[in-house]
Amino acid sequence: MRHAGAIEFMAPEQNEGQMLFQTDIYSYGVILFELLTGQVTFPLKDNGETARNSVMIAHMEAPVPDILELRRQNLPGGWNAAKQEQEMMVPAWLLNMVARCLEKVPEGRYSDGRQLHETLALNSISAVQDQPFLAVLKAENEQLRAEVLKYRQEVAQNGSGINISKYVFGAMLILSAIGIIGLARPIFSKQSKAALPLHDSSTRIIPPATLKTNTGSLPVKKAIFPDTSAVNKDTTGINIPNNDSVISAAKAAAAKKKHHKKRKKFLGIF
Repeated sequence: MRHAGAIEFMAPEQNEGQMLFQTDIYSYGVILFELLTGQVTFPLKDNGETARNSVMIAHMEAPVPDILELRRQNLPGGWNAAKQEQEMMVPAWLLNMVARCLEKVPEGRYSDGRQLHETLALNSISAVQDQPFLAVLKAENEQLRAEVLKYRQEVAQNGSGINISKYVFGAMLILSAIGIIGLARPIFSKQSKAALPLHDSSTRIIPPATLKTNTGSLPVKKAIFPDTSAVNKDTTGINIPNNDSVISAAKAAAAKKKHHKKRKKFLGIF
């Protein structure tokens, strides 16, 4: 069994009579190598014993040829340059997997076919899933680089500060002054209104005293009456109240207050 199989696919340890799980891994690596490059790692030139010994020694000692270089050499001549460049885009994980399968020492390869299958399946699935994601990341990275470059150019041209026109700055100062005056004006107007007496040239202020009427005297704190020395009509012809009307209003207020006091006393009994 140690000589079973073609010499081009035999692992180095087979020449020493060993048959391991890693031996089949080596042969599978040679098959993958041929699928990618169009030839086996160490081709057999003829069926002579010398050619067979040369291939056997190459498996044991010679380094594995470069996969991408052989692939480029064996691409069909009828393909255009774009097609050839596209076919040269071999995934790195696949190249690494083939290289591990073709390790000279069995311990450097995959332990068995199950481990090789898991590596092949996981890497192929992850490559399909990550390809659009990586493309999106690359596009976003390029966009961010362009924005940063544009920002740096603007800073270099305009400086790091914010430039404001002197006319705009002056307008801002004027608007601020108008706002301050508008806020302060109601305060001063209230104070001025509180300080001024509530009368004009046609009225006079009676100090606190008693107001004499036909029925008696009414205590008042302060009353404001029109000045009787002035004319009884203003410029528009409107009658100015006289003393009699003011006295009548005072009497009515006093009577209402007295009635309210009696009513409150009456309700207090109950």
